[in-house]
Amino acid sequence: MRRTRFRKHPLKELTNKEPTENSRACASATWCQMRDIWGEEIEAALAGQKTAKDALDAAVTRGNALLRTFEKTAK
Repeated sequence: MRRTRFRKHPLKELTNKEPTENSRACASATWCQMRDIWGEEIEAALAGQKTAKDALDAAVTRGNALLRTFEKTAK
């Protein structure tokens, strides 16, 4: 039974709050893709391929593009 509740209200389980317009993306598959982007960019910084600032800037740019794509499909 607990497993069903997690699937039904995943964001509420994570934040202990009801979802808002601004938090809808967190409950989607987009969340996993955002985590992957973050990981790739941090890994590039740690490997010396990018500065920390460049990696974080790239994560923001890539993440925003992903959110804009999600936004178009979620309306």
